[in-house]
Amino acid sequence: HAGSANMLIPALRVLAAEGNQVVTFGRPETPGCNAFKNAGLNPKTLKDYHEKGLDFGVMSHILDCENPDLVAVGVGTSDQGSEKLALNAAADSNTPTVVAVETWPHLWLGNYGARDISLYTRANAVLAFDEISRQRFLEAGFSPDRIFVTGNPERDALAACIRDREAIRTKFREEFGIAQSDFVATYAVTNNLEAGRLDVDDKDPRWIGFGETETLTEFLLAMSHE
Repeated sequence: HAGSANMLIPALRVLAAEGNQVVTFGRPETPGCNAFKNAGLNPKTLKDYHEKGLDFGVMSHILDCENPDLVAVGVGTSDQGSEKLALNAAADSNTPTVVAVETWPHLWLGNYGARDISLYTRANAVLAFDEISRQRFLEAGFSPDRIFVTGNPERDALAACIRDREAIRTKFREEFGIAQSDFVATYAVTNNLEAGRLDVDDKDPRWIGFGETETLTEFLLAMSHE
């Protein structure tokens, strides 16, 4: 998951800089895998383990090969996603685990809590976005001594840009040929948009999709009518 990957990347970089061996893993060309790649934490894939498909047995084999001191994962909704498989396999082998939750968990717990809580409560630590998130985890039955409010380092780095925002705005406008007086709205997303298409002509503007491209399309349509 790209959001969780980006939340973990600052800590992983620190661990690597301190001389620790950091191994990242993902499915090729997925947002999470690309996030690790762009951060210089070149992820391993199934090919590195001479495997073609991913299931619990394969993930257990991967952990046996790496013999990690700690397994860090994000939140996944697919039963066969690498996050869930890694958490389950690590817990079964008594390897310490941490789960990074990059935003408020209400939607995830509301939709998948009955199915997922029994798995994610196995984690030794859950990194919560803020106190609101921590309270939601407690209400869902997570142990209070395993919930840690850490914020999101990726967003901390983004917030740090505020002090240089005028210089950043000027550079951005010069780079893209936008007049300083023109109004600019930035739409920032978690996942990659390269695979999507922004074809507004063949979409009914009354319909709102649930993907990044559909949401961006609706945003652009709304802006075009202002």
